[in-house]
Amino acid sequence: AGIRPNVDLAEAAGVELARGGVAVDAGMRTSAEGVFAVGDIACPYNPTAGRRLRVEHWGEALSHGRVAGSRLAGGEDVWDSAPGFWSTIGAHQLKYAAWGDGHDEARLVDHGGGAFTVWYGADGVTVGVLTHERDDDYERGRELVESAAPVPAS
Repeated sequence: AGIRPNVDLAEAAGVELARGGVAVDAGMRTSAEGVFAVGDIACPYNPTAGRRLRVEHWGEALSHGRVAGSRLAGGEDVWDSAPGFWSTIGAHQLKYAAWGDGHDEARLVDHGGGAFTVWYGADGVTVGVLTHERDDDYERGRELVESAAPVPAS
């Protein structure tokens, strides 16, 4: 839609920026003491991915908010899960979990009856999964992504 995070205030305040957003650590802290950023404007470091990830989806914004709230309350939570989302279209639901920054392999597994799984890989490592009517594969896929496991054969 052409919408971009407005980082003008953060930039004017000298807050570190990254990839078009406000740079935050895995606890959602910015470079400014006592200032947190979450959601679409944040570009958080994800220790499981080993890099910063921009994820503009409401589910991850909720996760970011939970982490920031925990930190503000003295907790030690971090955002370390693989981003994911689902979309319901009529009677069909697609589920996707991935680092979201590219793949060099896509392996489609047809389970029959309209159910399928697509495994995404980069250099032989699982970096994403897309499913329809295969919730077990979605959950397994998220674990494979987070553990940098090899791309499954099926």
